Amino acid sequence: MIAVFILMTGCMGLSKDYIDHVNRSQELINSGDYDGAMAEVDKAIALHEDAPEAYVQKGFIHLAKGELNQARVALDFVEERLDAFEEESSLYSAYLNLGNLRYQEKSYELAIEHFNKALSIYDNDPELYNAIGLTQVGLGNLKKAKEAYSAAIDYDSTNFYAYGNLASVFLREGEYDRALNEVNSALGLNPYVPQFYLVKGEILEKEARRAKRSWSIPRRSEYGIALRMPITRGASCTFRRRNI
Repeated sequence: MIAVFILMTGCMGLSKDYIDHVNRSQELINSGDYDGAMAEVDKAIALHEDAPEAYVQKGFIHLAKGELNQARVALDFVEERLDAFEEESSLYSAYLNLGNLRYQEKSYELAIEHFNKALSIYDNDPELYNAIGLTQVGLGNLKKAKEAYSAAIDYDSTNFYAYGNLASVFLREGEYDRALNEVNSALGLNPYVPQFYLVKGEILEKEARRAKRSWSIPRRSEYGIALRMPITRGASCTFRRRNI
């Protein structure tokens, strides 16, 4: 999931205390302290109830905690006030989080609309391209998904989630050699993501069946590695770093 990406430097009409609370919330989000971040967000909102920036962070935190209904309330408020943002980076973050909300709701067309608006502000964020790829998979546009994941890798060659996602698309298309190459790249960058082993195990199984070979113990061990590793609730074979 993608970080919120708000670091406010100063906005007309907003107090220094509000800006400090928003920035402190961002720091806590980046460190994974969502409860502390939410406390800072609530302090910011108490100072300026109609300012949308803190609500972006509020929505992000709820999405990160799997609280979709609460995230929807916060981000619907943001969507109604998009013209009130005073900094481009905050507006970019708003579109990212709105896109993720719609993605979580499986409203993929709306998600793409928000991501494209984010793209018009910053077009070099690998996490955005990874999010676009996930959404294009949801829409069944595998070619566009591959283009998005490839763009994410072009901007950040260490983005192991993009390699894992690209491997999943090649797997769906039956391009097992290319899928294996991409998932091995993902594992080379981060061997601690259990879903990568699930994908690799499936690739090797399907490749063996296509070649009419027996599915050997070494091939099964890819699944075994995954089963011995902790998988977070709701995890699947599509990957995101942080919340969008």
